[in-house]
Amino acid sequence: MLCLFAVFAFSCNEEMERLLTDDYPESGTEYTTGHVLMVVIDGASGIAVNEAYNTRKAPVIRSMTDRSLFTFYGLADNEEGVSKERGWANLLTGTTKNGLDVNQGIDELETPSFLQRLKEADENLKVSFYSSDTEFFGAFGSVADTKRKTSADSETADALITEINGETISDIVVAQFGGVQQIGEQYGFWSNETTPTNEVIDAIYDVDAFIGKIMKALEARPRYVQENWLVVITSSYGGVYEGNVTPASLYDDPRLNSFMMLYNSRFASKLLQRPGSDELQYKFYSPYFVGPGQKATTNAVMTGNTEFFNMGKRWSSNPDEEVDKSGYTIQFKMFDKHGDPWGNRNIISKRYQKAGTGWQLMFSNNTQVEFAANFKEGSSVFRLPSTRRDGSWHSYTLVIKEVDDTQKGDSILFYLDGKYQMGCKIDGSKDMWTDAPLAIGHTFSPDRPSQANLYINDLQFYNVALPADIIAEYHCTTKLDLLGELYPYWNNLVGYYPNDREDDIGLSYLEDYSKYTSKDKRLYFNKPVGTFTPTDDYVTRRQESIVTDKVCPLIDDSYYKTVLNTVDLSYQIFQWFGEPVDSSWNFDGEGWALDYVSLNN
Repeated sequence: MLCLFAVFAFSCNEEMERLLTDDYPESGTEYTTGHVLMVVIDGASGIAVNEAYNTRKAPVIRSMTDRSLFTFYGLADNEEGVSKERGWANLLTGTTKNGLDVNQGIDELETPSFLQRLKEADENLKVSFYSSDTEFFGAFGSVADTKRKTSADSETADALITEINGETISDIVVAQFGGVQQIGEQYGFWSNETTPTNEVIDAIYDVDAFIGKIMKALEARPRYVQENWLVVITSSYGGVYEGNVTPASLYDDPRLNSFMMLYNSRFASKLLQRPGSDELQYKFYSPYFVGPGQKATTNAVMTGNTEFFNMGKRWSSNPDEEVDKSGYTIQFKMFDKHGDPWGNRNIISKRYQKAGTGWQLMFSNNTQVEFAANFKEGSSVFRLPSTRRDGSWHSYTLVIKEVDDTQKGDSILFYLDGKYQMGCKIDGSKDMWTDAPLAIGHTFSPDRPSQANLYINDLQFYNVALPADIIAEYHCTTKLDLLGELYPYWNNLVGYYPNDREDDIGLSYLEDYSKYTSKDKRLYFNKPVGTFTPTDDYVTRRQESIVTDKVCPLIDDSYYKTVLNTVDLSYQIFQWFGEPVDSSWNFDGEGWALDYVSLNN
């Protein structure tokens, strides 16, 4: 039975010498250890500030970018959705592990603020705190030496300017402005997922004017330069979004989108942009499966469990006969670097040598991929004309459907890169039970030595026939074990061999990363089929990386660390004051290198 399947460089030195002989600010010189002004703008998304920036409704912020590290794509949290209160908590505690959920009030926050931790680290450090928001003031203002609960943003600005105009000033001054938040709550923060409302942009103009007055007063201080001010301007979060949010990444969640700026009169300008999806490289450390005579892995065999994925007789006319009606799915990602135009070569199999009962996915003579079902009563071959030699990764999915009593319709379905290609019918009354072990790579003697060079990664075995929508959505996803229960078919994933993990370097086997992992489901390298004794045969893995739309690396934390996060600001302020951060505080933030255009006054 045959079923065809259409798939698959003098002046520069002088400048450098000048920079190298300039001194960084340090305690005991003409500089003090530093001061910090932190301006918190509630509900001002980075996109809204960027729009105000571009339409000249934020002229002060725009002028400050010449001496700032800044971003319009900062993140207020490390998970989808954030409330005003949790935004405050993340910002002021320096950790998202602060115990406050999005539905809790700020009065329930138990984690100390970075202000409290700073004062505990340096009892001489002075804090000033100004806010018109009762909750914000109550939650974080109690540790301040100078504090004032104001009634409006204008009063907050006036109170702060009064302190700035005085002879003495605190080491760190926090001022919170709630006008944008109030306008957003009244008129809406967003018109859609990417467009802030005009009212919010106009409200940012008002806050920008307050910042202008504050900066004018600050720069007029007699020892402004010597005081070495780090000015931090930040959103608390991106405001409320009323629509449905299904972001491809956290960068696409308008509620998390935040503006952040680190300003000093000697900084160089640096804009941090959000990373593109094309920057998500698939990095893998994988064994190479090749033919005999080549110095690499030739195969991997499951030595301890011959029952795994054993598909027997599927249907019988005798109602008393026990048959296997279960659904099965095999899915994997494959890259063939050297396509041999001739010869049969195994990809994945569960049968002995080139013959015997069982099943096998293999390359056939004309470079096609085929699925061979060998029964005690004969065989069926389903041939898949393949695109495997195009120098790209591809995901292959083979679905064996649950058996119904009518035996109508296709029983085997084929997918390439998540797209259904074709179905074929198999005679379920024939038995393909075998005691042969599961194996991947070269396992039998071909007609001539194989020249195949294969990566077979993200190998998945399911005890159910995956539906088409799940295959379409998840076929290119990697690291399913990190998704765990978030993956709809995690409980049905009975065998999972990523074969791409750096942690697996040095192992003599392929580890099962499913929830059902066990020693007897490991696939040991370079074992002849039929040998069931584990080996310590060391296999060298090859390290490569590639950007392709055929493989979708699971986004990790590093992807979200290319821009400022609100939790970074607490850590950065500690660094500015030269104070260490205790690991027990669980700060999530990181310190950023600050580029200077000049280290002179």
